[in-house]
Amino acid sequence: MENFYLIYGPDSGLIKENCQKIIALLKIEEINIIEYDYETTAFEEIMQEVITIPFFAEKKAIIIKNAAFLEKSTNADISPLLSYMTNPLKENYLLITYKGMLDQKFQNVKDLKKYSQMVFVEGLDKKKLAELIKTQAKEKTYAIDNEAIEELILRKDGDYSGIVSELEKLYMYCLKDKVISKLSITNLVPKNPEDKVYELTNVILKKDVKSSMEIYQDLLALGEDSSRLFSNISNKFREIFLIKQMLEAKKSKEEIAQFFNVSSGRAYYMIKSATETSYSDLGNCIDRLVELDKNIKTGKSDKKLGLEIFILNQKGL
Repeated sequence: MENFYLIYGPDSGLIKENCQKIIALLKIEEINIIEYDYETTAFEEIMQEVITIPFFAEKKAIIIKNAAFLEKSTNADISPLLSYMTNPLKENYLLITYKGMLDQKFQNVKDLKKYSQMVFVEGLDKKKLAELIKTQAKEKTYAIDNEAIEELILRKDGDYSGIVSELEKLYMYCLKDKVISKLSITNLVPKNPEDKVYELTNVILKKDVKSSMEIYQDLLALGEDSSRLFSNISNKFREIFLIKQMLEAKKSKEEIAQFFNVSSGRAYYMIKSATETSYSDLGNCIDRLVELDKNIKTGKSDKKLGLEIFILNQKGL
C-alpha cells in the first residue's frame, strides 16, 4: 500500500468514508489514528507528528483535514512535507483530504501528485441521494415519502454527512410510529446556516458593517461557533474566487453546480456573488483572513475577537 493518499471531492462525508476504507485496508487500529485540521493547527505541529515514529504500534495513520495548502490563493509553503515524502517512515501513512476540486496546474498539487495516490470521490446527485435515504430508512424499518426526502435534501443542501447525522435524530424523534414525514423534518431539522454564511460574505464585500454584525450574531444564535464560522467564511471567499476563475474559463452554471455539488438555484446565487465582486476586494479579504489565520495559530490573536474585528473593519477591505 502507498504511504501517501490525497483524497478530494465535493462531499466531506463521502471523503471521510473513503478515509475509513483506506485505513481499514491498512489494518490500522483506531487508537493509532491521529487527525489534524489544517485550518486550526499549525503546519509545524502536523509535520512533527508526521515525522515521529508510532509508539507501541507497528504503524499509524495521520489525517490532515481541510488541506487549504492545496489552494493557490493560500500560497502555502509545503517544502518540509515534500522533503519528508522523498524518504518517509514506512510505518506512517498520511491521508490528506480536501473538500472541492483541485487545480491540477497548481505547483503544490503537482508536487504532491508525484508521491501520493490520488483518490477523487464523486458526489451523489439528487436521485442517488434520495435512493440512499430511502434505503437507509428502510433498513431501520422506517417509512419516508418522497416529499420528506426532498425537504431533508433541501435543508442539508445535499450534504451527505449532514443528512446521515439528521437521520439518526429523526429515527429517535419518530420512534413511536416509525414514519418520517415532511412535518417532522421541518420541526427537527434546522435550515442550513450555510445560506447565512453566503449572505454574510456578500454583505462583507459590500462593506455593510451593520448588516454583517447582525447576520454574524444570528449565526451565533443558531449554534455556530466562531471557529467553525471562521473556517466557513474563509471557504466561501475562496469559493467566490474559484467561481470567478471558472467564469473566465467560460464554465456554465450547470458545470459550476456540478463542480460544487449544489443545486442550480444555489449555483445562480454563487455566480451572482462572483460577478458582483472585484478581484481586488476579494483578494484583500482573503489576504486579511490568511493573516488572521497565522495570528490565531501563533497565539497572537483570539479567533472570536479576530473574526469580529475582521467583520467590523471593512471600509478599506
